[in-house]
Amino acid sequence: MRKLFIGIGVGPGLGASTAERFAQEGFDILLTARNKNRVLELADAIAEKTGVKATALDLDASNLKAIAEFTEKHASSADVVHFNAAGMSSPVLRDTSVEFLENDLRVNITSPLVIIKGFTSHLAKKGKGTILLTGGALAMYPSADYLTVSIGEAFISQPSPWLNLSAQVLPMRSRLLMSSGISTGNLAISGLGSLLQNEIF
Repeated sequence: MRKLFIGIGVGPGLGASTAERFAQEGFDILLTARNKNRVLELADAIAEKTGVKATALDLDASNLKAIAEFTEKHASSADVVHFNAAGMSSPVLRDTSVEFLENDLRVNITSPLVIIKGFTSHLAKKGKGTILLTGGALAMYPSADYLTVSIGEAFISQPSPWLNLSAQVLPMRSRLLMSSGISTGNLAISGLGSLLQNEIF
């Protein structure tokens, strides 16, 4: 049975590069983003390049109801999940509404928690699986230009929220794909090569 990689919040950079790397390993691909036309183009390009089945769906990571429904529908078939979504409002707080800040925090904190809790319960039944979270650099080096992303990365980079969720799933893994600067994709994917060699999917 073919394995399935699910990418959430996939863009043309790290999200697409990670999906393509798993496609090269023979995983079928399911990509999501707010803009279905854009993510469909990415899925088609990966399918053409690697020959795997690649599907695209529209999914807004700030819509918790939609995130929960997506998780319930697709978690049982997933082997690897990559949460790559990020909410980034204006860096100037006085120019940012409370609504936009709440939206960002849903994307950067609440949605990954919903995803991890939902997929963990299904991966437990398989006894293995991997959850990848983009981030980490801004947790160590917070930026005023990316305030809510820095807060979110500080949250997901701490092991304690995830240990209790994943302890029941052995050998399930959760990993951060570090991202910083212009070389984000190359740095992350070079690290992903060793991850693919050493992880149990």
